Parts: sequence; C-alpha cells; structure tokens
Amino acid sequence: MTSFWPGTARKALAITAFCLAASHHPLPAQSLTTGGLTATVLDERGMPLPGVSATLEKGSTAFLVQSTDSRGVVVFSVVPPGRYSLLTEQLGYRPLRTTGLVIAGGGMAALSVRLVRGAPGNTVDERSASLFQARSGVDRVVIGSELNTLDRRRDLTDVSRGFPEVDAPRDGRNGFAASANGRPGSESHLVIDGMDELLFRHPGIRTEPASAPLFARDAFDQVSLIGFGRDVEWPGATGAILTGSTRPGTGAASVLPWFAYSSAKLGGRKADNPADSTASSFEGGLRASGSIKGDTGSWSLRAEYRQLAEPSANPFEVAVGGSDPSVAIRSAVQTLGHGDVASWLAPTVRTWKGGNALGRFDWRFGRSTSLAVRAGMASWSENNPLVGNELSNGAGGRLEANDLSLAAAVTTSGDDWISETRLGVRSSHRDWTGSAVPYTGLVGDGLAIGGSATVPGLFKDTQLQLTEAATFTLGAHLVKGVVDISRRSVTNDWLPYGVARFEFGDVASFAAGRGAFVQSTRTGTAPSVAVSYPSFALQDSWQATPRLQLIGGVRLDAQKFPKALITPDVTWAAAAGLNNTLQPVGSGRLGPRGGMVWTADAAGTTVLRIDAGLVPVPLDLSALTEAIQNAGGVTVQRATGTLTWPSTTAAATPVVRPTLTFFNQGVKSPRAFKGDASLTHRLGQDVTLSLHAAYDHTDYLLRRADLNLIQTPVSTGSDFRPIYGTLEQYNALLTPAVGSNRRFRNVDMAYLLSSTGFADYTEVGAALERRMARGLTMNVSYTWSRTKDNLPGQLSNDVADQLSPFPTSTGLSSWDEGRSDFDVPSRFSGMMEYAAGAISLSGRYRYRSGLPFTPGFARGVDANGDGAVGNDPAPLLASITGMSGLVAQHSCLTAPASFFAVRNSCRDPAVQSLDLHLGVKLPIGGSHPVSLLVDAFNVVSTDVGLFDHAAVLVDAAGSLTYNSAGQLVLPLVANDNFGKLLSRRGEPRAIRIGFRMEN
Repeated sequence: MTSFWPGTARKALAITAFCLAASHHPLPAQSLTTGGLTATVLDERGMPLPGVSATLEKGSTAFLVQSTDSRGVVVFSVVPPGRYSLLTEQLGYRPLRTTGLVIAGGGMAALSVRLVRGAPGNTVDERSASLFQARSGVDRVVIGSELNTLDRRRDLTDVSRGFPEVDAPRDGRNGFAASANGRPGSESHLVIDGMDELLFRHPGIRTEPASAPLFARDAFDQVSLIGFGRDVEWPGATGAILTGSTRPGTGAASVLPWFAYSSAKLGGRKADNPADSTASSFEGGLRASGSIKGDTGSWSLRAEYRQLAEPSANPFEVAVGGSDPSVAIRSAVQTLGHGDVASWLAPTVRTWKGGNALGRFDWRFGRSTSLAVRAGMASWSENNPLVGNELSNGAGGRLEANDLSLAAAVTTSGDDWISETRLGVRSSHRDWTGSAVPYTGLVGDGLAIGGSATVPGLFKDTQLQLTEAATFTLGAHLVKGVVDISRRSVTNDWLPYGVARFEFGDVASFAAGRGAFVQSTRTGTAPSVAVSYPSFALQDSWQATPRLQLIGGVRLDAQKFPKALITPDVTWAAAAGLNNTLQPVGSGRLGPRGGMVWTADAAGTTVLRIDAGLVPVPLDLSALTEAIQNAGGVTVQRATGTLTWPSTTAAATPVVRPTLTFFNQGVKSPRAFKGDASLTHRLGQDVTLSLHAAYDHTDYLLRRADLNLIQTPVSTGSDFRPIYGTLEQYNALLTPAVGSNRRFRNVDMAYLLSSTGFADYTEVGAALERRMARGLTMNVSYTWSRTKDNLPGQLSNDVADQLSPFPTSTGLSSWDEGRSDFDVPSRFSGMMEYAAGAISLSGRYRYRSGLPFTPGFARGVDANGDGAVGNDPAPLLASITGMSGLVAQHSCLTAPASFFAVRNSCRDPAVQSLDLHLGVKLPIGGSHPVSLLVDAFNVVSTDVGLFDHAAVLVDAAGSLTYNSAGQLVLPLVANDNFGKLLSRRGEPRAIRIGFRMEN
C-alpha cells in the first residue's frame, strides 16, 4: 500500500509548523466559502482612529460589532458571502454608514473609511463603498456592472470575454478559455462555493472550450480569476481557476423577472448572415429570494429558459475572381450516387435550447454556526454545433447535455478558530451525435463537407467530494489544516474517426472516388474508470509585523487508480516484445508553497505581494481511457485508391489492424512551478493601479510518439525530409500506401505516452481600475506573455498531429521545441461605464494577438508519410515555383539551414471587438424598478475563422519523381492564398433588447 506521508512530507510539515509567537493580531480566515472584511478608519488628516465602534450590518440587523485597534484597523474574518453595510461611530465624529459592501467567499475585501469631526446629531451620513482588493499575479476580481453588463452569454464562464489574462474562444464556440497560462482550457478549473465543478464539453478534444450553463452570472455578486492558487486549499491547475460563491437570499421576499430578445436582422452584417436568416433568440427567467425568521435564514432561487439561434457565414470563402466549387461538388455527389449535401455547402443556423435552475438555502445557528445548501441542474441541446477546428461547418451534428450539482457546507467558528465541512456531488452528461455523411476533405480546395470526425461520442463524469478545513489563530499565526477526499468516475465512449474520414485531392478526384479513407471500430464496452483523489494540506500565515505577512504551506496530492486497468495486447507483445499494460502509479506528490504580503502604510494604499510554489497536477483521465480502450479493443480500417464514398466499407479490400496507446515506464503526473509578484497602489479613494509579473514552468506533460513507425525512412525528400512511407498522389493529395510506414504490418498506430513534455509561460501586465456606484467606472488592463513548449499539434482534433514530423532525424530533433500553439503575446481589455440618474452607458473593447501557426501543407497532405495529416512543416526552397515571391510578401516565412519552416513562426490576424450597452430605469416597478437594456455586440470586429496555413500546395498536374541524388521530389507550388481566410467563424454582430426588474 502506498503511503501518503513520505519522509519528505513529514519534514516539510514540521518546517511549516514552526514555533508560534505569543502576540495576538486579528487575521483573515482565508476560507474558500466564507469571506472577510478589513476596514481602516482614519480621521480627516489621514491618521488612524483607534477605538472606533464598527458594526457590520446585514439588511437592518447588526451582524457583527468590533472596535478598531491602535492602527485604526478592524477585521471581520468570518463573514458569509453577501451584501453588507458598515456603520462606524466615534465620539466627536459624524457617524458614517458605508453601503454596498459585497463580500464573497475565498478572499478579504479591504475598505478605507474617513470620519469627519462634528456632533453626531440624529442622522447618519451614508456613502457607497469603494472596495479595494490587492491583485496578485493574474488574479482578477469581477464585481458589479463588470459582472452583469455586456453578457453575450449568461453563463458565469462568459466573464472571460473581459479578461486579458486568458484567451477566450474566438471562433464562435462558447466557454471559459481556449487557453490560460499557456495551457489548454481543459486544464483550467471552476470552483463554486469551495467545490470543484466541471468545465466539460468534449473530453476527447482537450482544447475544446467548455461552459457551465448551470451557473449564471446573476447568481453571484463577485467572481475571481486566479492564476496561482497560492492558498493550499486551492486545487492544482496548470491553467487558471475561475471561482465564485453563489449569492444567498436577503430581505423581504421578492420575485424579479427578466426577458431578452435578439434577431440576426437587428444590426447584423451580410458576411455573417448571407442566408438572411432571422435567427431569433429568446431568453427569460426570474430571480427570487427572501429571509426566514429575520436574518436567521434565507433562501434564493433562480431559473431561466433560453432558445438561442445564431446564423453562420458561408462554410467556405470564395477568393475574389475565383469560382464557387459548390456546383462541381453537387455534380460529383450525384456522380457517386449519393443524396444532397446542401447543408454543408450553404450557411447553417446554430441553435441552443434549454434551461437551468439553481437554489440556495442558508441558516444560521446562533452566532457561531451556519449551514448553506445549494442545488441546481441544467439541461440543453445544441444543433449544428462547432466542435474543434475542423473545416466542416458542423451541420447535421447535435449535442444533448445535462449537469447536476449539489453542495452543502457547515461552518462553525470560535474566537480564534473556524471549521468548515463541505460536501459536493456533481454529475455531467454529454451525448454527441453526428451526420450520416462522414467527414470529407477536399484538400486542394481547402474545404470539407460532412460531419465531424470527432463525433459521435458519449461522455459521463460524476464526482463526490468531501472537504474539512480548519483554521486556528495562534498568536500571530494563522494555521490551517485541510483534508480533501474525492472520488471521480469517468466514461468516455468515443473514437477518433468513429464515423469515418475521407480525404480527396480536389473536386475532380472526389468525383472519381480516388483518395484516402480511415475509420475506427471498437469491440466491447466503452472504457470507464473510477479514481480517488486524497489530499492533505497544512499552511501557516504569520503576521510578522503589522505590515508584513509571511505565508508558508505544503499540500500532498495523490491519484489512486484501480489496478490492471489495461489488458495485455497479445499481438503487440508478440510483434514488439513490449508491455502495453504499464499505467501511472498515482503515488503522493508534494507541493510546497510560500509567499509574503507587505503593506506600505496603515491605510493599505500600497501592497506588494510575492508568491511561489510547486503545484501537483492530476493526470488527464482522457489519456488513461484512451489507453484502456486501445488495448486490443480498437481496430482501424485504412484504404487508398478507388473508394466507395460515402460507404463505410470504403473499398473492396480495406486493411484492418488494431491500434493501441500505452504509457512509458515511469510516467508521472504533471507538476507546475508557479511564481508571481504584484504591486498595487491606490490613487486616491477610487482608483487602483496594479502591476504584475508571473512565471509558470510545467513539466512531466505527456508527449506522443508512434513506436510502430518504421525506424528507417524509406526515402528522403529533395528538401532532406525523412519520408516514412511509400507516398501515393491523388491530384493535390499525398498519402502513404497502407502499411508501407508500419514497423509491424499487423498493427496500426502504437502510441507511446511519455512524461517528457514541458511548457514555459512568462507574463507581465498592468491594470487601472476605478469603481463607482455613480459616475465613471473603468477597468483597463493589458497583459503581455510568452509561451514556449515542445508539444506540437495541440490545436488539432487529430491526436496523430501531436507526433513529431522528425522523430528519427537527429539534426532536426529540436524542431518541436519552440513557440507554443497557445502563445498569444498581447491581450488588452478596456471597459468603461458612466451612470447618472436613470441612465447608464458602457462599452468594452478587446484586442488579442492572432494564434501562431506553422507554415505547412494543405490539411490532409501527409508529406512525410508518418500517418499524420497535419504535422508537416513546409519546405521554403527557392526552387519551388512562386516561393521567392511568397517569402517576400510574408516576413514570417523564414527557414534555418534545414530549409523547413520554423515551428509557429507565423500568426493569424489579430482579433478585436467593441461591445456597447445602454440601460434605462423606467418609472415603473416601485421599489423594484424595471430597466430597459439594449446591448450591441461586435459593433466593430475583425474577421475571425480558419485561415489558410499552407505555404505550399501539391501540384495536381505534377507527379512524384526522383532526382539524380535518389531523393524524392514532391510536385510543389507556392500557395497564393497563404494566410487568407478559408472559413469565416465567429460571433456575428447582434443587437439584443431586454427588460429586467432590479433589486
């Protein structure tokens, strides 16, 4: 049995629990589910005021009462999330009530209060709050209008549109992040009420952005983006963590409905909606809340229904002066004796239909114990959804999905301790269905028809989580211990090419039925795996001086896998003599963390924070389920030449072989070293300037190699490219003859997963914020970053594209290492709002650098014959017709002495957009006024979609030849369309009109 407490862990915990000091200072509780408030009370000269009575009020009830210390500071360390007021009173000064304090779980809000001399009188002065929270690294707090305005999607995950710290989806797909911290969106986390929730859409595609419709924006007062979970209670993540606490009910019972309508004909562009579809969308719902027995208990409920429709552009762009290939494709389909394929040759409408409900109940037992219970569910369907970045427009596909989440927390506290017990249950289901027509690529024309090659798929994911976190104040130390145990069960029922994938050189070869075909078939049941995640943590926060806090802690994480998950593959063992049953051990991994917070003055005007730590990261379960199902349970059919499209038999004599995936000896779970620093300075009462820098290094990432690729290339290209199969040409298509690139002819691909991958991410940024209840509010931030790794093909839907194009060439072995597929250096977001009286106006502008790409061949061409159709860099030789002119036009087309394009040396165009909002409170509704809301999205925007990354094309009129040196000469020509738009994707310009009853 594996021990969770190795010697190194015991030593680290002993160091962390060092001698405790005797002095006593109030310290924040640092809880994920409760929040806190630190208030500094000053006089008119800015000097601290001791002995001031501070009353934290919830509604009309005094919730907590304390007095300021000698520094004028009062700390409320255990406060349930919600909206509060703070009443400050001192003899000789006017009493002041600061309203609109929003306290959320997982953080400490900071407030500065200035009292004015004067007789108390019979009235209390009031002012709106200006909360100040120090940023650290890429941490971002979203509150107020920034959270609830310009919500193109109501999902909480949609707030990433305003985050320059992450790269939000840019091609029309919805979800939290395409990438964050230089890692794919699947490596980011969603934490709600202290419990892990799923970001879950298509686990087979790790770059597929995911949303969480269950959690809508209006269920929260505040959310945070966390780049580095410096507190040991946060889960390990190489990406980012989006976290929030659901809003409890308050006050008298109320029911607040809302409704919104939009149409593609309201302000839409012809390019986004060439079919002139109405694409009308309707959304509506309500929020209800109230209190029970005064403020002892509360309840809240929200529910909504959405029926959304979004038009799409033409499935492929037609070059100026070019001819539309639709007529020729229809003719070819008729020649092949198949029905209509019009849905893939014309614009389609993508729809989203479903609803969700979320309820919360809170009860407080005395002053020290509280109970919070939250439950919710969401169910929806999508028609014609995009999945991944394939050329096909997604027509004919469908997604049926549902989520269920339950959470309960019991919080008990004393004068110097707090204990939280949390229990969470979540379950998610995704059922993808595809088109009857398989994915069919027309390589030379840069387009595709038919369904996605990544569906159908059925995915189920459930998790039970139990957490106990106890925090004790011991003198100047705040010591926290955490025990977290979860059990996760995953079923991934899908296969790449489960329907089939056809590739043809162009329309002419399609009509002739000559090209390449691949399809996977599984025997037996879909792989399911249940994994346990025990973790233990200890942390000490030491208030070394009134202005310096030191934090140190350690977290021990483990994954406990069932044994013998992977069955032996007899065929592979007999052929290669290698064991395919190795699997990750799942032993404990240690993660020490530490940091400091230095406050320059008593008012907290300037704050410096530095944090660093080693973060253990769980192994991706999709890799494990792939290995389980590929252990003799999956066969692959391949055929080239004359095909019987679209029949899945493909040809009279397809070659059928098993494929497998297995782990290398000593595979480890990833780990990330994270460090960040921030300097935050308050300029006056309402403006904050933040500067930050961060560095992440993640290693032990899985890299993919094909052990069944022949070890010696069968030929060498005239560009000195190693070629591993006997290439066949079908007009503009190059593909290896079936089996010619296989080391053992009775096995297809044999993927080896090794822990040799890494990713380096560096970031610097600045933010200027001004938050006001009335007047001008702004949030302007810029982030510059650089990401480097050795993991090509991460943006591809096809795992084969993760293979190195030069696996056995020592002179090119370092080609993989370079600019990451997720390198987006410049990201800017600016939001401004002006509120005066009944009218509010706001706007948001966003800018992001284009995604990097490697100049290569047209999608579907396998120039090195290794079985991957999207991993070959282009040769940049002057001998290629038109190459000299192309290089002159594009400065990114540079090649070292090896002649091949540098990995990710080029970029797609940058992306920018402008959104506008108008809100008008109407003179109806009484205490709950009705507001008219008008939103205009993408008023100004750039073209977004799939661009032509092929620097060279296979000349359909040419043929394969050999030169005098015995090298294979590919018939190549430079691509005049290089860098231009192939398929327009993205969210169209839209105007939405709605009504909402306000609190």
